[in-house]
Amino acid sequence: MRRYPTVRRMMNILEIGETQAKRVRGFMDGSLDVEESPAVVSWIRQCYHRPDLDSLKMFAINHALEGYGVEPIWKPAHLTSNGLDQLAAMYVNLGDTYVPTVLLSYMGDAPYGVFRLISWRDFVERLPRSWQE
Repeated sequence: MRRYPTVRRMMNILEIGETQAKRVRGFMDGSLDVEESPAVVSWIRQCYHRPDLDSLKMFAINHALEGYGVEPIWKPAHLTSNGLDQLAAMYVNLGDTYVPTVLLSYMGDAPYGVFRLISWRDFVERLPRSWQE
């Protein structure tokens, strides 16, 4: 079962208003349909195959936060079992590496992504040293 940051926590960490925080939380937990975001509807129309739900959620959150796009963080190929780069996380680019943002992490034992409020740089700096080698 996924857990999500509270509206109050998002307001404090991301420094956003209550309405904006409720919209972001709604996209995270599915209480708001991602297709309520015009940007998501436009993106889906441009795709040959429909993007996965996590990508759609992150795209909708990016639009709600007025971010600069959704960026990936890759797990290096030498650390994966199949020798291919693997998606470790996605985050909303807010223009500064140390500004807290919404990050969807695929690290750990959970069979699904975990939403976190952290700067992407802090997330990367907390990864094992083997990632930098």
